[in-house]
Amino acid sequence: MSKVMIFAGDSITQSGEYIDYISETYPASLLLNKGFNGYKVTDLAKQWQSICLEYQPDVVTVLVGVNEVIDTMRGYPNVEQTFYSAYKDVIEQTRAATQADIILMEPFIMAYPKKLFNWMLVTKRFVNAVDRLAAEYDTGLVKLWDIFNKADASIMTVDGIHITPQGHKLIAEAWIEEYKRISAVKGVD
Repeated sequence: MSKVMIFAGDSITQSGEYIDYISETYPASLLLNKGFNGYKVTDLAKQWQSICLEYQPDVVTVLVGVNEVIDTMRGYPNVEQTFYSAYKDVIEQTRAATQADIILMEPFIMAYPKKLFNWMLVTKRFVNAVDRLAAEYDTGLVKLWDIFNKADASIMTVDGIHITPQGHKLIAEAWIEEYKRISAVKGVD
């Protein structure tokens, strides 16, 4: 069945590689890449009508959080609270205006190079926020934190944040598995 699928997020989404892998499994669907370099969930929330809602999507996927981690590491105040409330806004706007399945993807950073190890501790707080939102709103959840922490970072990332084709393939596989789980629960394909 043909569906409209929105993939919204930051530069990881913007690169489009994991979306290309997903399109191989869902060739009849329209997959729209709405990733923007440097975007945070606040940017998405402000532009959600034009990024997502005007397309009346069947599936909405969001992957953000890394740029918020960077802001936190720079000492900006209230980043976590703003992240949570803006993410809630995106979910609530989507629920109010569409019947779309929503899939949240956890942010991730790998300690490669090792200097990013401390960033991982901050990232985990954003991961926990995404997990809380997924539970609160009963959305799909792709647990990228666990996936990338079990993977060999030296072949998954070039800088701890941006990922290689192997990393994009892991995201695609995890997304497909979660989407199939959601579809099975709903009794649709």
